[in-house]
Amino acid sequence: TYLPGRIVGGSEITTRQLLAHTSGLQEYLPSLPLYNIASYPSNELKIQEMLDSAYNVDQLIGYINSRPLATTPGSTFSYANSNYVVAGEIIAKVTDKPYAKNIEERILQPLGMKHTYFPGTDRNLPEPAARGYQDMSDPRVGGSAAMDMATYNGSQVNASGEIVST
Repeated sequence: TYLPGRIVGGSEITTRQLLAHTSGLQEYLPSLPLYNIASYPSNELKIQEMLDSAYNVDQLIGYINSRPLATTPGSTFSYANSNYVVAGEIIAKVTDKPYAKNIEERILQPLGMKHTYFPGTDRNLPEPAARGYQDMSDPRVGGSAAMDMATYNGSQVNASGEIVST
């Protein structure tokens, strides 16, 4: 195993299972504080905190580990962003560089993709930028309409989707 003792069930989970979403890891996003609507005095404050909240990979791994395995590794398909966060950590461990740096050096630069990058905690997209919208009527989030997510803090999703291409 590449991450001994770092991931719940890690000694039983293979890299293939992570990438095939058969690891048994549960989705970590519902563990983030932003999903606890009862702790916010209003939906507007909740949505603003969601956009502002920054996380490092150790915090995300903590949220992943806060949820027990849903199934025995290798037995069941279940999409979870947790798999990609862990895969990003394996890349970092094996190469001794952050996963984003690996993708930049091994894929983006050789392909000349100058307008594709990993924002980390930077919430400011360069202009011009396409606007993405999220249906905030999801009861887990507590909003009531579509919201422009162009200022969303990508550190919350890490290797599962923080890349931006303009």
